[in-house]
Amino acid sequence: MRHKQPKQITWAKPAPDSFLMTGYLVRFTEHQLATLRRRIIGTLLVSEALLALLHIIFNWGLIGSIPKKIMRLFHVDREKSLPTWFSVSQLTLLALILILIFLLERYRSVHSRGNWLWFIFAAGALFLSLDESAGIHEKLGSLMKSDFFDDARKGTFLYMLKQFPSYYWALVYVPIAVPIGIFLGVYFWHKLGSARSWAIGGMVIFLIGAVVLDHLEGRYGNSGHHRIAMDMFGMHFRFDIFLLEELMEMIGVTMIINAFLHHLSNLILAMQPSDH
Repeated sequence: MRHKQPKQITWAKPAPDSFLMTGYLVRFTEHQLATLRRRIIGTLLVSEALLALLHIIFNWGLIGSIPKKIMRLFHVDREKSLPTWFSVSQLTLLALILILIFLLERYRSVHSRGNWLWFIFAAGALFLSLDESAGIHEKLGSLMKSDFFDDARKGTFLYMLKQFPSYYWALVYVPIAVPIGIFLGVYFWHKLGSARSWAIGGMVIFLIGAVVLDHLEGRYGNSGHHRIAMDMFGMHFRFDIFLLEELMEMIGVTMIINAFLHHLSNLILAMQPSDH
């Protein structure tokens, strides 16, 4: 009686270039990546709308008397609140996307020095996330005010500056952020292709909220009220500047995330081996 030799099982090896080009076996189609990007952006936008609605419901007095701890939980301009947690998570997501882009760009072209700009931008996003969580710029502004501006004498340069800014942290952040932002903006304008309008537009909207409206909030607003009254250029304005400021920052970051997700998708598609 003959003994049959057991059949040898041979595992099909994936094409070497699939590892070299992508580093993983999963293949993505353009449609799959576009769908994933739309779902991420849609989730962010719906979350922002929901947070704005909760702020209005709990801070505009629409449902009667509410404990202050509950109001603060949904207030867009308070620390240790749901909107703050969302902003920290959003900026962290942006940083992770940028780190992934940096790794893929560096894998494609190890010797390109421009790839490190992606890492620098990722580090900036992580710092903004930390700043949003810990309130670094508010603490820096309070320190500058007490140490430099409270005792400023009339006629001095510090006294002149004291008449302008609403938040003194801008005197440190803006001179650093503006040239870096312009440099990165030019770089990404050339790198992002059709998605660059989303990135540049998002940066502009974010800066309007973070700098311009933040300045107006401190200069003209009364932080004791949820809706702010201000007189500018002979006109009287009354609106929720806190909500408008934070919404512009959130929407601006969402637009930037959309641009970089688009670029990440293009990178993934370009690095996958061709079917032909």
